[in-house]
Order: sequence, then C-alpha cells, then structure tokens
Amino acid sequence: MTEGKAMNFGDELNEALGMQTSYFPDLTPYQYGDNQHCPRVLRIGWLGDGAFAKKETENSELVKKIGAIKASIWPSIFHFNLVRGPISCQLCPKGNRAAFNTELLVQDFENSESYFGCPAMIDHLIQEHEYSPPDQFVRSVMALRLDQPFDAVVAFDEACLSTAAMRKLYEIRAKHLARAQDKPENTRYRRWLESRGFWPIK
Repeated sequence: MTEGKAMNFGDELNEALGMQTSYFPDLTPYQYGDNQHCPRVLRIGWLGDGAFAKKETENSELVKKIGAIKASIWPSIFHFNLVRGPISCQLCPKGNRAAFNTELLVQDFENSESYFGCPAMIDHLIQEHEYSPPDQFVRSVMALRLDQPFDAVVAFDEACLSTAAMRKLYEIRAKHLARAQDKPENTRYRRWLESRGFWPIK
C-alpha cells in the first residue's frame, strides 16, 4: 500500500484493485490484503498489457451470459471489490480505453466451494481482444443460475477469511452503515452477523 499517508478501507481497496491490472496467469489464487492467499478463489482474465493466448471461437453466448451476470440485481449480486474510480483496459489504445470498477465472482461449476474472480470487463476482453478464458470458467459461467440468491461480497469474504476475522470486519462495516438501510446491500453485514448470533453487538 501507499506509504507516507493514512489510508482508509476505500483507499486501500481502490489501490489494491488498481494493482491487479498487472498480469496474473489464469487460475492463480487471489490474495486478500497484503499477504493472505486465498486458494478457493482463482483469477481469470488479469491480462495486464502482456501477451496471452488468443482463440478465434464463437463466443456470443458466453458474452451474452456475462452481460446478464453483470446486470443481475439483488438478491443475486455477482459484483465485488467495488472501487471509486474506473480502472482502464491496458490492451486498448491510450485515449480510448474501456474501463471497469468492480470484479465478478463466479462459482466453480465443478466445485461449489471454489470460485473464479475476474474483471467486470471480461466480456470486453473476450469480444474485443480475442481473449479465451479457461474451459472450466466458461462452463461455470454458462451453468450459473441467476434466479438463486447470491452475494459475491459475502461469498468472497467467506472463501478467504476466518469466521473470527469476518465478525470483526463486519461489525465495523455494520456500525458504519447503521443509518444507510435503504438498500439491501447496505444490510448484508448485519444480516450475516445475525445469522451467526453475533448481532446485536454486545
């Protein structure tokens, strides 16, 4: 993280996601925070500005399904790691770059305890830059049900953090959002605490 100045949670998340525009091989485990690896969540589509395998295949159905995943609304939310500002595609020419400000979490079709995490503009990478994701990710996207409740924020945290760590983090977030109850996304932390008997905070 940036040295020499205090950073709040939003600043840290924005910087962390910005750093992820670097290249990571597909199926590399995520990292939560500075050094905690998360083997249950694998990266997809972190291409940076480097070379990657291209494959000219029919992808219209895949792109269409990703679009539906991105557009899905509560109670099925697949976006996580929302940041304040857009992060640009490093493969596009300067001055005309596509951008994203969240990631998508897709449950592994072959292992319900594991997930794939990708930039929300992965459909752009596939359609405009001929990126070909791993077959396991493609199968998982096409098999994903959009009519079942899913909260990517909570799922990602559960995959990467201990219950004790989640409790500590969610108590802070629930208190911070105590007066912002107009959207269900703002009550996710309190609902998680309630479901485990940690709320109200004693």
